[in-house]
Amino acid sequence: MENEVMERKCRSLYDFAEHALEKYRKTRMDELNEILEIHFAESRTANCELSQLNDVDINKLIIHTAIHYAENKKSWIQFVSMLQIAVILASNELGKNFRSCNNMQENCRKTACKYINMPYTAEEKHKLSEWINHHNSHDMQMLAVDFWLTGGISTKEIAGLKKKWMLDSEGKYNSTHPVVLKKSDAHWYLQMTQKRYEIIQKALKIQEKKGIESEYIFVSGEKDGWKKLPFLSVQKRLSEICKKLGIKYHPCKINEAASWKIE
Repeated sequence: MENEVMERKCRSLYDFAEHALEKYRKTRMDELNEILEIHFAESRTANCELSQLNDVDINKLIIHTAIHYAENKKSWIQFVSMLQIAVILASNELGKNFRSCNNMQENCRKTACKYINMPYTAEEKHKLSEWINHHNSHDMQMLAVDFWLTGGISTKEIAGLKKKWMLDSEGKYNSTHPVVLKKSDAHWYLQMTQKRYEIIQKALKIQEKKGIESEYIFVSGEKDGWKKLPFLSVQKRLSEICKKLGIKYHPCKINEAASWKIE
């Protein structure tokens, strides 16, 4: 019936474009209303008195939402956009600048990685991780490969991960009980699962044993000192491991993050 009504009403390209836009508006409004209800209406931080609002509170709201949306690029961008608009309006009302949201939306859009479907089956991924677990005692590149296989992060982001980006629920550095890992200077986060935490701890132990002092989690030894891991070295090492195990290697770009489900 709906299609029949549409056919009767739509007599031009403009009519069909308007119809498509209305459907898009409704879908998007449903998504935005969900974000508004869950992360603003039900948030104590988002409902505190405006005069009491500060950057610490805003960071808490960002981290709490990141735990929920960290690997859902579309919903995260929508939340960031909504938050930045709200903060700008609050800033104008108070005559105060909240630094935590400066250019947040623009920076997120510029630095967003591309999510792709995990190119390896669950069985292949298990074989790769098992092999790495038995051969990674002193190999940063293999640990970085294992970290990429957890999904949600690109090799470019892995190479740039900093120790100070292990954060607790208040957005403060916490190396023992982090809940999220910041992926870049922009507001992109990764939920800190047990697997990810264990890989990071192995990388930090290597640094400790070798007396390495670096701001980065994954490092590479060079003649003139230790530096962050080269982007291309992660996929190169993955291709070598695949060859050893008889698994077909699937090349990925440095800005591609694997995911079991694309949102």
